[in-house]
Amino acid sequence: TRGAGAGGNLTIETGRFLLQGTALLSANTFDQGAGGNLTVRASEGAVLVGTGFNSLQQFLGGVLSGQVKPSDRIGGLFAVTAGDGQGGNVSIDTGLLRLQNGAIAFAPVFGRGSGGNLHIRAHSVDAVGSGLLVGTSFGSQGNAGNLTITGNQVTIQDGSILSGATFGSGHGGHIAIDASDFVNISRTLPDALIPTGIANNSFGTGTGGNVRISTGRL
Repeated sequence: TRGAGAGGNLTIETGRFLLQGTALLSANTFDQGAGGNLTVRASEGAVLVGTGFNSLQQFLGGVLSGQVKPSDRIGGLFAVTAGDGQGGNVSIDTGLLRLQNGAIAFAPVFGRGSGGNLHIRAHSVDAVGSGLLVGTSFGSQGNAGNLTITGNQVTIQDGSILSGATFGSGHGGHIAIDASDFVNISRTLPDALIPTGIANNSFGTGTGGNVRISTGRL
């Protein structure tokens, strides 16, 4: 949305969902209106394949240096808040969610509006060299949304990063993982800009978010 009106919602319901390469789905707000929600319901499985781990590293480098703009994309799922309106949420509800080869789901704040949440509900979540990110950018004032993962098994490996960091004056996002079986965090690639794991730092004046993990085995 680029005015005072609220943006529409984008909902996909399917058995299997594949988003690959530079393909993207986005629900953004650049003005006063609230952003729409982006929802993917895939009963069997959802796979996000990025444009390469190096592309993700370059994008993350731009985020860390403040060079990423609201219009920048590398393919993936995006819900950008760049105005005064409330950001929309990104929700994925599936049996198996796999992110690989630099895939990204991103809900950043660039303005004064609060960011949308990133919700994932799946039996199994497998992130390989990819990113699940909420947070705020340099110069932003809005609070970040939260990142929640609910399921049985969560694997974060090979340079994957979960983050709700803040670089502005707004609060960072909270991260909550509820996995009944296990959460496995392993292996950082030699050329990774950020180690594999969960990072919820404050690099600005805003308060960093909390991290909560509830699981049978970590």
